[in-house]
Amino acid sequence: MKRIIQKELLSLFLIIVFPIHTWSIIHVFYNFNWIAERTTVWDAIGYSAYSLSFALLESILFFIIISPIFFLLRKNRGSDTAKAIIGPVFLMTAVWEMVNRINAYNSHVIEKLTFQFVSNLNLRYRYKVLFLIFIITACVAGTIGVFPFLIIKYSKIKSTAIDLQQRLELLSYIFLTLDLISISIIIIRNQPV
Repeated sequence: MKRIIQKELLSLFLIIVFPIHTWSIIHVFYNFNWIAERTTVWDAIGYSAYSLSFALLESILFFIIISPIFFLLRKNRGSDTAKAIIGPVFLMTAVWEMVNRINAYNSHVIEKLTFQFVSNLNLRYRYKVLFLIFIITACVAGTIGVFPFLIIKYSKIKSTAIDLQQRLELLSYIFLTLDLISISIIIIRNQPV
């Protein structure tokens, strides 16, 4: 029983690792040339190592926060359902945060387009505000809130979610290997000369 719980917790951790490290690697690639041109390639590699190490720390913190929720769901719904619910909800939450960051990097283009769309509607101001709140709520609740319902209701969606998570777990092992390399680089960089 203890071994099964450890395997489930490892699987949960790997699902948490995937989106956080994906975003970190995208961010590293976005800034690598700029840092290498400004200083040296070794500084850019150091920046990459620190980014991945912080992604590992962030993954551990999210794992600590989400584990009690996993155990609660596991107790009430079973381990497969708990895994199938937490994985997609965490991934979609991470995707929304990535969209938010991309939007911030691009001068809030999504908000500008949404406000432009709503302002072109022939509605009173208060109805425009209500419509805007409805759009935001529908997008977030539609992607994050609908997954648990669909997974509980339909076993095919549940099995698809579990299968997708198992595939993402393999990529997370690659990210964890990069984390070990990053920690080694940080140790080497911080050695006294």
